[in-house]
Amino acid sequence: MCQMNRPSPSKAHLHPWEYPSRPWARIHIDHAGPFMGKMFLVVIDAHSKWIDVEILNSTSAVSTIIKLRSLFATHGIPEQLVSDNGSDFQSEEFKQFTTQNGIKHIFTSPYHPSSNGFAERAVQTFKSTVVKMDGPIDVRLSRFLLQYRVTPQTTTGLSPSQLLMGRKIRTCLDALHRDMSEDVEKKQEKLISGKEPRKFKLDDLLFAKNFHESMWIPVKVTKITGPLSYEVTTESGMTLRCHVDHLRRFSEESQKYIINSRGLVNNRYHTSRKTST
Repeated sequence: MCQMNRPSPSKAHLHPWEYPSRPWARIHIDHAGPFMGKMFLVVIDAHSKWIDVEILNSTSAVSTIIKLRSLFATHGIPEQLVSDNGSDFQSEEFKQFTTQNGIKHIFTSPYHPSSNGFAERAVQTFKSTVVKMDGPIDVRLSRFLLQYRVTPQTTTGLSPSQLLMGRKIRTCLDALHRDMSEDVEKKQEKLISGKEPRKFKLDDLLFAKNFHESMWIPVKVTKITGPLSYEVTTESGMTLRCHVDHLRRFSEESQKYIINSRGLVNNRYHTSRKTST
């Protein structure tokens, strides 16, 4: 009689679940409620700590399967699913659902909710946060999920959205941060505003910078290679690639001098077209 009525032994040491190497490989699920007049299905991914909470009409296997099927359509079918020994999870419909989808269903020990600690903590977090909010339950639920999913976890150092989706979710707080790309674009527009780049046409006679002799030499435009680059030909027939910064137009005096002293237009390029000043 003494042995049959003695106190329970000390609790076993914590044995954590194995950490999955990829998202949505193992999920933990549990029902929460009645809470605020509703029943909920809480699902948490063991890798990313991503939480999904669905409002249920009932905790039947059929209602649970409908919600899980919707989640699987978004995130994919997990390899393992952990739940307690609730009658809905042990039903023939739920067994058939997991078997047909190739999911290994793991049951935790009866009367030992801490064995499904992932789901238990998710339920506690959900309840303790939503009860402090204002508004209808669906609005509270959406706000809770957004806040939770963008908050970095202490164990991983990253938010659930980063681990599951590979990106950060935009929130209202992001509007307070300056968009660097917009700042750069505005500065670029300010630099070029009112400053149309010089443009030349084919056969234009110009001066090109000769960096070897630090002087300007007469050339002719033979090809437009880009918005700011040209291919020109010198008097000696050499072809050069020049940026618009290294080209300038003939002045009226320079044009007359070149034509009279070297016969550049009539002899070298065989054109009588006048260039603009």
